[in-house]
Amino acid sequence: MLYLTNSFHSSTSNSVKRISNAERLKFNLNSYLKKILIGNILGDIHMRRFSEKANVRIIFRQGYKNATYLFHLFSLFQEFVITPPSISVVSNKKNR
Repeated sequence: MLYLTNSFHSSTSNSVKRISNAERLKFNLNSYLKKILIGNILGDIHMRRFSEKANVRIIFRQGYKNATYLFHLFSLFQEFVITPPSISVVSNKKNR
């Protein structure tokens, strides 16, 4: 099965500089984006923290047939995103 995945997150990896508290305060979701994010948290996405000190990653994962939807979400949240959507192949063990 083919999936498009996009992670909306800040990372503690060596390749991405951590942002300061002052920089973090500059990121502010307007009420429209907050509603979209809350609706997706209740339905389509999951959140993940890789360590106690890491920021939470919000991961949007959709089937390839919903690529337009995922790219629309990407365009809305683009200023908060480190990486663009990527394609991953997930095997479905039930259909083997």
